[in-house]
Amino acid sequence: RRPTADVGSTPVVAIVAAKNQIVLKHGEIKGQMDAMTMGYTLASPPLAQGLKPGDAVKFRIDGARKEIVAIERLAK
Repeated sequence: RRPTADVGSTPVVAIVAAKNQIVLKHGEIKGQMDAMTMGYTLASPPLAQGLKPGDAVKFRIDGARKEIVAIERLAK
């Protein structure tokens, strides 16, 4: 099982509410995945509330499920 990982200062590319997903462009997540732009399922739909494309966020991902379990908008 891959552990959860914290990733900081990542831009939001898109929010796909109909699929409960957020598209992020992130750097390498050590031991889990290379840098990429990818859609991730949200553990809970309200996690994306108030977020919009272009926002910088930090997030926690469950590496086994490739699911965002926490996300926070960073101050501009």
